[in-house]
Amino acid sequence: MNFETIQDFLECERFSDWLKASDPELDRFWKDWLEANDEKKELFYNAVSAWLLIREAPRSWSEEGVAAKLSALKSAIREKPEPRSLRRYWYYAAAAVAFLVLLSGIVKLGTYALDEGGRYAVRELFPEEWKSIENTTGQPMLINLPDGSSALLSEKSRLSFHPDFARHRRIVNLHGEAFFEVVKNASDPFLVHTPTLTTKVLGTSFRVSSFGGEDDSKVTVMSGKVEVSVSPSAGGGFSRQQRIVLARNEEVILPRHQDQLLKSAPEEGKHPLPNLPDSYSFNLKFVPAPEIFATLEKMYGVSIIYDADRFRHCTLTANLEDVPFLKKLELVCAGIDADYTINGTVIRISGAGCPP
Repeated sequence: MNFETIQDFLECERFSDWLKASDPELDRFWKDWLEANDEKKELFYNAVSAWLLIREAPRSWSEEGVAAKLSALKSAIREKPEPRSLRRYWYYAAAAVAFLVLLSGIVKLGTYALDEGGRYAVRELFPEEWKSIENTTGQPMLINLPDGSSALLSEKSRLSFHPDFARHRRIVNLHGEAFFEVVKNASDPFLVHTPTLTTKVLGTSFRVSSFGGEDDSKVTVMSGKVEVSVSPSAGGGFSRQQRIVLARNEEVILPRHQDQLLKSAPEEGKHPLPNLPDSYSFNLKFVPAPEIFATLEKMYGVSIIYDADRFRHCTLTANLEDVPFLKKLELVCAGIDADYTINGTVIRISGAGCPP
């Protein structure tokens, strides 16, 4: 295989097998490859860090073990002195393995390295590939993700993700709070990383709150199941990571300055979306289309333009409880025989409407 991008390494079984287990044959293979591809060393080191972040380190191996593997590989390559910049990347790579953090405050994928003062500082790995959205509007912001999932980003919060989920997995980094409705895909779990928590789901709706600082972190599940673990940066090292599975109407809290998850029940009757009444349900039974449009506007902060007279007799019966925004819109329009177009936060509904 020609290794031209980080993705090439991530899709290579030899590369992942080498990171997972001790194998002298693979050690020799990558030693020989690095000696023959000196100009790609930086790419190789970055791929190691990216693999750990994207593939999730198994509980069976330690940070020290992988760091030692990299150090041994470096020691085996002695044929010519490395330029200063490349020596530095060896250190960055080892530091990234030992201290890599699944956190959203970075905004993009990053590694840890010692700065001049001896402190750990974030260095962006490949920032040009990740998209970052910060909500400074003062109200929840709707974000439609590339796979069709949706996120309602709370104010003073930030979400980052790769535009191409198909190639880079369904991973988002969150700093702050967001309500997620996730498209079901059993073969590709959806991961939400924050400075303190990692939440893994197959398809569900849930809210994550992790502002850092003096606030507790929290995950609340509306439907489906999610797995929550403490991020390495909050004390949840790879080898001793606590994991809790949450089902519908369950909640887990990580108190500030602690590394133990506490499972609890959310406040009774409290809807996780502040823009909806506590008793609201998307299990619709003969609900008029104008009422549905008004609810979508209120819930997602969008503007829906339609002919009120034409659609006032249309009603819908459907269960949209566990459905992302775009899918909700698609199903509503299909149910009333209408079409829609989206331009930013403005949605236009067209169609013949319904007879009295």
